[in-house]
Amino acid sequence: MKVAIELFREVFTQLERVIAEAGGITVSAFRYPTGVKALRFTTARGQIIVVPPGGIWRASFSFGTVAAQNASALVERIATIRSGKA
Repeated sequence: MKVAIELFREVFTQLERVIAEAGGITVSAFRYPTGVKALRFTTARGQIIVVPPGGIWRASFSFGTVAAQNASALVERIATIRSGKA
């Protein structure tokens, strides 16, 4: 399944709103009080917050929550958790 979402500045408000739903994934857009725009991808198992174009900001799943300033730091943290060294 392929889903395309056109993003416009106007969808990013402080009131979070759903912009797409498909295959058990809900995508919502919002803006933090600081003005940073973000997308939340939610499934039954967890969620990922992405800050375009900066990358993954926070991921929350059954094993816990990890957050990073950029995607590479998040990948390193997930690898540490999976290895049992967290």
